[in-house]
Amino acid sequence: MEPINHTFKLNIISVEKEYFRGDVEFVRFTSKVGELGVMAHHIPLLTTLVPGPIVYKINDTEEVFFSSGGLVEFKNNTLNILADTCIRAADLDEMMLKSAQEKAQQALLNKEKSKSFNQAYAELARTTALLKTIQELRKIRDTKH
Repeated sequence: MEPINHTFKLNIISVEKEYFRGDVEFVRFTSKVGELGVMAHHIPLLTTLVPGPIVYKINDTEEVFFSSGGLVEFKNNTLNILADTCIRAADLDEMMLKSAQEKAQQALLNKEKSKSFNQAYAELARTTALLKTIQELRKIRDTKH
């Protein structure tokens, strides 16, 4: 009897570049239906990715990326994440994001100012998703210590 393979292929790609290609044990991301986790031999899946963290695990190491949205497809033991944009969580500047989040919140309170309500709301949603990605990275780092 052959041993069961607990890894699968993961490809994280945007129009800009390929961010990751390799074997992983687990991937977690947020879709329109909520947070999803994928392991080897998952049933076929096609869903929309919403802004937020993508976490993958390989050899007891977890990596975190932020994606602004896109598509996710799992078939033939391969998970393809086609991201609109993607940023490694370790490259995000938390202080800058908190400042941008505060500015967006203020713009929502003062609708008459330069930003429209929709622009401010979109900026608030984006910065909140980016900050959630940083929190995911912090959680992973804290559990290692």
